Amino acid sequence: MKLNKRDQLAVSALDKILTALSGGSTAFISKDEVTALTDSLGIDLLKSTFSRGQVNALVRGKDVPVVLIQSTNESNTGLPRNCFFPFQIKEHNTHLITCPRCHSHVRQSR
Repeated sequence: MKLNKRDQLAVSALDKILTALSGGSTAFISKDEVTALTDSLGIDLLKSTFSRGQVNALVRGKDVPVVLIQSTNESNTGLPRNCFFPFQIKEHNTHLITCPRCHSHVRQSR
């Protein structure tokens, strides 16, 4: 099967992620690769993974981020975004909500 450059970029990014999940080093994914994965394969890493701020506790032994999304902008030299998959998360970042009528408490994730 012939793949165009965007499809090849998506397949190579997916290969990096699978290698990292199977015990390799952390995968560094660029924004172009994230866009290629979304457009070509329908995998949206930004919606299917959680950043460090959305997580309270991680599963022991799975606390290393597998995927880091790097920004490709020259002006933005910030840190890469840690991406944690749902199987790595033990507890989401939650906050306490009080019902105004009955004053009961419920925890909801942000």
